[in-house]
Amino acid sequence: DPTLTIRHPQPDEYGVENEPTYFEVVVSDSQDELNALLVVIESDVDGELCADYPDDSGLFVCDASLTLGEHSLLFTVVDSTDNMVSEALQYSVVPLTEIDNDGDGYSESEGDCDDTDSSVFPTGTEYPNEIDDDCDGTIDEETASYDDDGDCFCETEPCIGSAEVMCIELQSGDCDDTRPSTYPYAPEVCDSIDNNCNGVADEGTSCVDDDLDGFSEIDGDCDDNNPLTYPGAYEVADGQDNDCDNVIDEGTDNYDDDGDCYCEASTCLGSITTNCSNLSGDDCDDGDSDINPGVVEICDGTDNNCDGSTDEDTAIDAQVWYEDTDGDSFGNGNVAEIDCYQPNGYVLNGTDCDDTAFTVNPSRSEICNGIDDNCVDGIDEGVNQTFYADYDGDGYGDSSNPIYACSQPSNAVYNDGDCDDSSSSINPAQIEVCDGIDNDCDSDVDDSDNSLNLNSAPYWYSDGDNDGFGNPTVSLRQCSQPGGYVSNDDDCNDSTSAAQPGATETCDGIDNDCDNSIDETNASGCTTYSYDGDGDGYGNGSNTQCLCAPSGNYDVTNASDCYDSNGDARPGQSTWFSNHRGDGNFDYDCDNSATKRYNGGGGCGGWPGCSTNNGWNGGNPSCGNNGQWVTGCSTDWFSCDKNTQNRTQECR
Repeated sequence: DPTLTIRHPQPDEYGVENEPTYFEVVVSDSQDELNALLVVIESDVDGELCADYPDDSGLFVCDASLTLGEHSLLFTVVDSTDNMVSEALQYSVVPLTEIDNDGDGYSESEGDCDDTDSSVFPTGTEYPNEIDDDCDGTIDEETASYDDDGDCFCETEPCIGSAEVMCIELQSGDCDDTRPSTYPYAPEVCDSIDNNCNGVADEGTSCVDDDLDGFSEIDGDCDDNNPLTYPGAYEVADGQDNDCDNVIDEGTDNYDDDGDCYCEASTCLGSITTNCSNLSGDDCDDGDSDINPGVVEICDGTDNNCDGSTDEDTAIDAQVWYEDTDGDSFGNGNVAEIDCYQPNGYVLNGTDCDDTAFTVNPSRSEICNGIDDNCVDGIDEGVNQTFYADYDGDGYGDSSNPIYACSQPSNAVYNDGDCDDSSSSINPAQIEVCDGIDNDCDSDVDDSDNSLNLNSAPYWYSDGDNDGFGNPTVSLRQCSQPGGYVSNDDDCNDSTSAAQPGATETCDGIDNDCDNSIDETNASGCTTYSYDGDGDGYGNGSNTQCLCAPSGNYDVTNASDCYDSNGDARPGQSTWFSNHRGDGNFDYDCDNSATKRYNGGGGCGGWPGCSTNNGWNGGNPSCGNNGQWVTGCSTDWFSCDKNTQNRTQECR
């Protein structure tokens, strides 16, 4: 075999997009001339790259452009007798953007925005040179020639750019390029910063104490032109905010300090609240909003309405006191005084009906003495009793004839239940009978309800379906027949007239004839079902019942089963059987005959043809019996011999 050595490319080298790759191979062979050896270089992506013979020293070189990506290169040398040696090499061709052309440590794919200038790369230092040195998309930012805070001023000339795209003209002289509010000619504000870049901070602002009272505007002076006005100054009634707390004249007699819309002086200059549409004077306590000339006097030991009097009888909560002459704590409602406090000999209760008697007042108990002891509901109420006249002497009184007395009079009773006090046979203890009279005084003549005292009234039963037969569970007892009721209780279903004694039983899911059976055999509308004893879906035509629905084995309407004790015996059976169905018969398909599966005689033709005729050898056996079946014929020394096997005759 020849030999092959790859000199270029080496395993750690790679190619660059759109640049040819240089290949160098050295080959040798002990039998052939070196320039007679064929060298082939191939790529699994681009196919054959080079194919030629080396020079006399065995050196082979070529250039080839490869597609961008990963390549598996195969180097092969072949001698004159087709002996062959190959070497493989993995080789990558990378994009131009992944090459660091200027040697600054960054390629284009790594963010180098100018790969021809080694001073331009990400993280580079920005200079005022109108070049994006750090490749961040902004030119000359954070240099003295760039307006970084967007106020249209840079620090020194020339001004190259600005963070604010709306800056049409740029000027220099910015003394703090991090603050957009600091630039030449900016308005000076009170912030201890030189806003206008003139070297002085806060000039001309409110930070200066103009009236020399120790407070500037920034310190809270609300009038820096008046030395008597400053935080903490004494407030006077002059219409000015002397102490700079944003409240005018508070704490003076001319100011409503408690917010009740009244001040102490006769003229008011202001109020702590904004809810006063009018301000009035003469407040006698400007620290309590519940005390002023506009409130109502109450009994609290205070001059609430500032009229110079305390707790007068016109106070809103002054009470009415009643004279208690007999000292029983209950006063005479006709003799009264109004006062905040209890006068001597007076009480709050004015319900005494006799203020001359200590034993007569609402706390007393009524007794039978002809006096209204408790001052409630008249004389002897609750202690006298109500009786009712009993003229017929049956022990029941007439409610329309009450008698009031402390003890029971003669011919009077406690109860008032008699509805006819002229007849002793009419009262609540009597039994109602059908006689047109309210015997038991229940306001119902010949009661229509089910009262137990109706010993002479018949029972009536509800006939909800109007079929003339009553519901035994719904009844009432009264003298006359009510509408919708009958005298019998023979109906078994009072919700439909289709169910009543003597009706024809019908296949409708109810007991039509009231015999306690539903949809029994031979009911009207029934269906004839055959008995399917073997469950094959075919019934026995000699065993049927007319039913409203399938029941038990009476569940098929097909009556064509020829043997109902074997599920395999049924019309349409296509399977063959070697055993009888159970009764000695092989008629499985119910066609009235046992059909044999294998028929015809078998044998062999004469020599030399020796043809085969498949069939029974020596007669067709009966169903389920065995015989010899000719399966083939063979020649043997000028004869034709039969081949047979034992076979059982199957039938259906």
